[in-house]
Amino acid sequence: MMRLPEKIRRTLERIVKEMRVKENVYGVGLFGSWSRGDATPSSDIDLLTLDDGSSSYEYTKRIEIRGLLIDLDHIPKRWIQGPIPPE
Repeated sequence: MMRLPEKIRRTLERIVKEMRVKENVYGVGLFGSWSRGDATPSSDIDLLTLDDGSSSYEYTKRIEIRGLLIDLDHIPKRWIQGPIPPE
């Protein structure tokens, strides 16, 4: 398993910490090239967030933190019917 660079790890820890206090966030997961171990220094970071609220649609928000591009993909928790296998 590839170890995340320190800058990315710290940024993800900060994002997850902020999301934990949000009422409707049920879970957060890393996917894409960083989770598979084939990312390059210019790869964006893909995060999946599960919404525990009444949302019935998927949406993606792209943010930049400390020079890192992060795609936050939000989906309703109720769309998940079982374990999510690794990519």
